[in-house]
Amino acid sequence: LQNVEDFKNIIHTANASNMNVSGNAWPTLAENPGAGTNVSDAKYHGVLSSQEELTALLNPSHNRIDYKYRISDSFTVMAESWDYGVVSEEISTQGDFSGGNIYCELDGGGNTITLDAATGSSAHMLFSNITGYVHDLTIELAKPLIAVPGTNSEGINDATDAIAPLAYSVRQPKTLGTEGINGNYGVIRNVKVKMLEDTYVQAATASGLVCWAHRGGVVDNCQVKGSILSWTPDGGGSNDGKRYVGGVVACASQASITNCTYYQITNSK
Repeated sequence: LQNVEDFKNIIHTANASNMNVSGNAWPTLAENPGAGTNVSDAKYHGVLSSQEELTALLNPSHNRIDYKYRISDSFTVMAESWDYGVVSEEISTQGDFSGGNIYCELDGGGNTITLDAATGSSAHMLFSNITGYVHDLTIELAKPLIAVPGTNSEGINDATDAIAPLAYSVRQPKTLGTEGINGNYGVIRNVKVKMLEDTYVQAATASGLVCWAHRGGVVDNCQVKGSILSWTPDGGGSNDGKRYVGGVVACASQASITNCTYYQITNSK
């Protein structure tokens, strides 16, 4: 993860009038004594532009509710080397390296993360649970994202599997001792998902963005273009009625979902 000390302010000094300052790659928190001011209101604790740096972001020392990061360039996440993004209810107040949860603010900067998806045990979402703030990001699905069908002791599909490109859930933290930067927590905003030709998402509970939005979670102004599929019930499974399929969110409770759009794209599946 590229450190604040490796970057300095973009503008040395500036006249406050007749200025347009936005979208710069790295407005930082780095101190620059005597150099005037960084005129951008957006300041970040770190910048990332690769899968390796995204992995580093998930470390508890970086992944904190009061920290803010920005993606500076588009990159690809390879399924065979990505162990995060799982169905999990494990949430802490600060950080959980192994769980793949997002507690910080992650500003996509309008860039794209391509998810080189997979099937079976290698199939992972990008994140597990989002209790921080993820925004202004595009997720591109390069291959089908197919979960391992959950089965009971008799080998019957019991509809316990779930998958979505971005995350399993968006929700507020269990303990709200401190709200995130700008008071945002459990928020997904201005995120787009694009599924390339012949790609789709498939599970018992499947969605184009996130499986669950609950416990105060917010999904706002998000867009999904693609195909979402579920398994055909085997019959006899105790959870056959618990199959949730949504273009943006599969299932919601005590959540806010606003200004979202789903475009269904038929593929060869």
